Amino acid sequence: MKYALSRAHMGARDIMLQEFALEEGKEKRFAVLIDADNVSPKYMKYIMEEVSDIGTATYKRIYGDWTDVSKRSWKDVALEWSVNPIQQYSYTTGKNSSDSALIIDAMDILYSGHVEGFCLVSSDSDFTKLAQRLRESGMFVIGMGESKTPKPFRVACDTFKILDVISQAEDPNHTNATQEIEDKADITSLHDIKKAIFKFMNENADQGLQTTMSDLGNFLAKRFSEFDVRNYGYSKLSTFLESLDEFEVVKEGTTYYVEDHRSVIPKQEIEREIERILRSNGGEVGNLSIINDEVKKEFPAFHAKQYGFARFSNFIRSFPQFEIHGNSVRLSREAYFDEWYDNDWGDPEHDSLPDEEESSYGADNGTSAAGNRNSSARNPQSRQSGSRKRTRHFE
Repeated sequence: MKYALSRAHMGARDIMLQEFALEEGKEKRFAVLIDADNVSPKYMKYIMEEVSDIGTATYKRIYGDWTDVSKRSWKDVALEWSVNPIQQYSYTTGKNSSDSALIIDAMDILYSGHVEGFCLVSSDSDFTKLAQRLRESGMFVIGMGESKTPKPFRVACDTFKILDVISQAEDPNHTNATQEIEDKADITSLHDIKKAIFKFMNENADQGLQTTMSDLGNFLAKRFSEFDVRNYGYSKLSTFLESLDEFEVVKEGTTYYVEDHRSVIPKQEIEREIERILRSNGGEVGNLSIINDEVKKEFPAFHAKQYGFARFSNFIRSFPQFEIHGNSVRLSREAYFDEWYDNDWGDPEHDSLPDEEESSYGADNGTSAAGNRNSSARNPQSRQSGSRKRTRHFE
C-alpha cells in the first residue's frame, strides 16, 4: 500500500497553505488583525512569517488601549513590522473594548473585497463567531494564539497556529519545550491522528487510488484545524510519519511514498484462529462481525486490507475450508469431518458420529451425517475404501 509524497521536506499544513496561496496563479491578500490584550509582542516575528509563507499582509492592524503602560512593549515591535496601531480606550474597567473595534474593522474589510483571507491573532474565544462569519463569506481564516486558546476558536478557523509551540520549537535553548507544550496545549492526540490517517489510506486503497503528500496534508489540515507537525516536535511531515511506528516513508525516483508499516500477522495464524472460533461454536457462527471482533481480540493490529482484501468476507472466502452462507460462516464439510477422522471416529469400531456432531451438521447442509453413514453401509466397497484412506492418513 503506497502513497505518493512529493515535497517531502514540507509539513502537511504548509502544503495546504501553499496550494491555497497558488490558486488562480496569484498571491493571496490577507488582513492581519491582532488583539494586543491577548497576545504577547514576542510572537510578532512568527505571526508575520507564517502569513508571508502563504500570501501578502495588505492590512496589518493591532488593537489596544495605548495609554495603558502595559502596552509600551508593543511600540518598537509595531514600528519594526509596520503594523498600524488602532487606539481603543477601555471605557469600563475589566472590559476588553478592543474586541468590538477589531470585529467592526474586519467586517468593513470583508465588504471592501480587497482581501482573500484573514489572520486573527488572539488567545480569546470572543472571536469565534467572527471567524465563522468570515468563513461563511468565503474567506480563508488563519487563527493564531497561545496554547491556552479555547477549542471553539481553534476549530472555527481553517487553520490555527499555536504560537508558543512554534516559537519554542525554533529555539535551540528549549530542547524539551515542545513536549512541555504538547502536554498542556490540548492538541490532537497521536492516537486520533493515526486513526484518521489509517481511515484515509484505507478509503483510498478501496478505490485503487494513490495519495500524494498534498492530499494527505490537506486531509489532516481539514480534519484537525490545529494540526501542525511542529506541535509534536518535527519540521517535516515525512519525519513525523516515520516517527509513528505504523508508517514508513520510502523514495522511488523523485517521489516519496508512505507505506502501512504495521506488522502483518502470518495468514496461517489468522486461519487457525478462525478455525478455532468456528469449532468452539459447533462449526458455525451466525455473524461475520463476531468472527472479525474475536480475531481482533487475539490480533489487535489485524485488518483484512493488510492482505489485499477490501472486505472481511472476501478474506474469509480466500480459505477453502470456510464457507459463507448469508452472513453466517461455517467450516466446509471436508474441514468439519477432518477432526472426526483425526480423533479416530472413522474406525469401523466407531461407526457412528457422536450425537452432537450429527445434529450440528445435518439438514442445513442438505445431507445428514447419518444419511452418509447409511449410504456407506449400503456400499461396503466405498466404506472399505474410505477406511483404507483413513488408515493411510495415520501412517
